[in-house]
Amino acid sequence: MKIYTTILQAYTGASDAEAIEALIMDRRWQLVVDCLDCEQAPFSQATLVRFRNALIIQGLDRRLIEAIAPEFIYGDSLFIFDFLLVNVFIIQH
Repeated sequence: MKIYTTILQAYTGASDAEAIEALIMDRRWQLVVDCLDCEQAPFSQATLVRFRNALIIQGLDRRLIEAIAPEFIYGDSLFIFDFLLVNVFIIQH
Protein backbone atom coordinates (compact mmCIF):
# COMPACT_ATOMS: atom_id res chain seq x y z
CA MET A 1 0.00 0.00 0.00
CA LYS A 2 2.70 2.48 0.96
CA ILE A 3 4.74 1.87 -2.17
CA TYR A 4 1.73 2.63 -4.38
CA THR A 5 1.05 5.77 -2.37
CA THR A 6 4.70 6.81 -2.81
CA ILE A 7 4.43 6.25 -6.57
CA LEU A 8 1.23 8.31 -6.74
CA GLN A 9 2.92 11.07 -4.75
CA ALA A 10 5.84 11.18 -7.17
CA TYR A 11 3.48 11.24 -10.13
CA THR A 12 1.11 13.90 -8.79
CA GLY A 13 3.49 15.97 -6.67
CA ALA A 14 1.25 15.51 -3.63
CA SER A 15 2.65 16.28 -0.19
CA ASP A 16 2.43 13.68 2.56
CA ALA A 17 -0.64 15.38 4.02
CA GLU A 18 -2.27 15.62 0.59
CA ALA A 19 -1.56 11.93 -0.06
CA ILE A 20 -3.23 10.89 3.18
CA GLU A 21 -6.22 13.10 2.35
CA ALA A 22 -6.40 11.61 -1.16
CA LEU A 23 -6.49 8.11 0.31
CA ILE A 24 -9.66 9.10 2.13
CA MET A 25 -11.32 11.36 -0.44
CA ASP A 26 -10.20 10.23 -3.91
CA ARG A 27 -11.55 6.94 -5.25
CA ARG A 28 -8.78 6.82 -7.86
CA TRP A 29 -6.13 6.71 -5.13
CA GLN A 30 -8.24 4.23 -3.16
CA LEU A 31 -8.44 1.94 -6.17
CA VAL A 32 -4.68 1.95 -6.70
CA VAL A 33 -3.91 1.44 -3.00
CA ASP A 34 -6.68 -1.16 -2.61
CA CYS A 35 -8.72 0.61 0.05
CA LEU A 36 -11.94 1.46 -1.81
CA ASP A 37 -14.50 3.28 0.31
CA CYS A 38 -12.17 3.49 3.29
CA GLU A 39 -13.30 5.96 5.93
CA GLN A 40 -9.81 6.50 7.26
CA ALA A 41 -6.40 6.22 5.69
CA PRO A 42 -4.81 2.76 5.90
CA PHE A 43 -1.75 4.36 7.54
CA SER A 44 -0.74 7.72 9.00
CA GLN A 45 1.32 10.53 7.54
CA ALA A 46 4.11 9.65 9.98
CA THR A 47 4.13 6.06 8.72
CA LEU A 48 4.41 7.32 5.15
CA VAL A 49 7.38 9.50 6.13
CA ARG A 50 9.07 6.57 7.92
CA PHE A 51 8.50 4.35 4.89
CA ARG A 52 10.09 6.91 2.54
CA ASN A 53 13.03 7.35 4.93
CA ALA A 54 13.54 3.58 4.94
CA LEU A 55 13.59 3.63 1.13
CA ILE A 56 16.21 6.39 1.23
CA ILE A 57 18.40 4.57 3.75
CA GLN A 58 18.34 1.41 1.62
CA GLY A 59 18.99 3.35 -1.59
CA LEU A 60 15.69 2.24 -3.07
CA ASP A 61 14.29 5.75 -3.43
CA ARG A 62 16.45 6.52 -6.43
CA ARG A 63 15.67 3.20 -8.11
CA LEU A 64 11.94 3.75 -7.61
CA ILE A 65 12.01 7.28 -9.01
CA GLU A 66 14.24 6.24 -11.93
CA ALA A 67 11.73 3.53 -12.79
CA ILE A 68 8.62 5.70 -12.66
CA ALA A 69 9.62 9.37 -12.98
CA PRO A 70 13.13 9.88 -14.37
CA GLU A 71 12.50 13.62 -14.77
CA PHE A 72 13.11 13.98 -10.99
CA ILE A 73 16.75 12.93 -11.48
CA TYR A 74 19.27 15.68 -12.17
CA GLY A 75 22.88 14.58 -12.36
CA ASP A 76 23.81 12.83 -9.13
CA SER A 77 20.98 14.40 -7.14
CA LEU A 78 17.47 13.21 -6.43
CA PHE A 79 14.92 15.95 -5.82
CA ILE A 80 12.03 15.14 -3.48
CA PHE A 81 9.36 17.81 -3.33
CA ASP A 82 7.02 18.41 -0.43
CA PHE A 83 4.78 21.11 -1.83
CA LEU A 84 2.86 21.61 1.38
CA LEU A 85 5.97 22.81 3.19
CA VAL A 86 7.45 24.39 0.06
CA ASN A 87 10.74 22.69 0.72
CA VAL A 88 13.09 21.01 -1.68
CA PHE A 89 15.34 18.36 -0.23
CA ILE A 90 18.36 17.34 -2.28
CA ILE A 91 19.75 13.94 -1.40
CA GLN A 92 23.27 13.46 -2.72
CA HIS A 93 24.20 9.98 -3.85
